[in-house]
Amino acid sequence: MRRLITLGLLLFLGSANATSILVVGSSTDLINAAAANISATVSVGSITGTTDLSSFDMVFFRNGSGTIAGDAAANLASWTNSGGGLYVELGAAFPGLDYSWVPTAGVTSTAGNDPSSDQVTIADPGSDIVQFTNNDELDSWGYTGHGDFLTYGGLDVIITNDATGRAVTLAGDQGLGRVIYNNIDAACCGLTSSHGGPAAVNLLTGSFAYLAGATIVPVPAAVWLFGSALAGLGFLRRK
Repeated sequence: MRRLITLGLLLFLGSANATSILVVGSSTDLINAAAANISATVSVGSITGTTDLSSFDMVFFRNGSGTIAGDAAANLASWTNSGGGLYVELGAAFPGLDYSWVPTAGVTSTAGNDPSSDQVTIADPGSDIVQFTNNDELDSWGYTGHGDFLTYGGLDVIITNDATGRAVTLAGDQGLGRVIYNNIDAACCGLTSSHGGPAAVNLLTGSFAYLAGATIVPVPAAVWLFGSALAGLGFLRRK
């Protein structure tokens, strides 16, 4: 049975300023829960060539956000290279899984669900991205991986497809910033869904911590709370 509770109360040791995430398109309960775990605020919007991204620490493209091009892509690349944290799932537009528009050159993927995989393995257990999850809870989401990366653009391999050995999650530095490209649809569905659910929140929490360059310390005696109770949790932060 998938564990509903995997983390305790979280101490976020990051900037004294609130971490801000821009979700392109619309957010989800899973994104919001993970953002709350690092005391981040979530805004939704779009990106054009003139969008001021300077107030955001992270930009999140989920499946359905849609890709960008031209001046908008150049704006995103400039912001990322200057220190922003970029997260892109499924190339932002399933089933294409097109990463040609992201700031990192040389990242390519198979088409969506060609192949799919319900068995994946953490290839880099030391990565902050997977600090709150494990192989067992990443398996059997009813398609955990929705495609394989074919070329990696020099990025680190974080999670792989058991059947092919190829990456389904990539991450690394991009200029002064950081990127995560994920063919796992962690933002999909709800907090109690069999497609990710709490396990997806764990993966997203680690991902946000990685992109923010933050340290998150779980306190084992405390308990995760979801839904309306989540708003009642206090999250401590300091420099």
